[in-house]
Amino acid sequence: MTADRKRDTREKILLGGIVVKAGLSKADRA
Repeated sequence: MTADRKRDTREKILLGGIVVKAGLSKADRA
């Protein structure tokens, strides 16, 4: 696995976490 792919995967995981957190906070406000 190249360093490039590792970074790409980590960015996807971070983005996914942000999306999940945003969805949770929206559900909290609803």
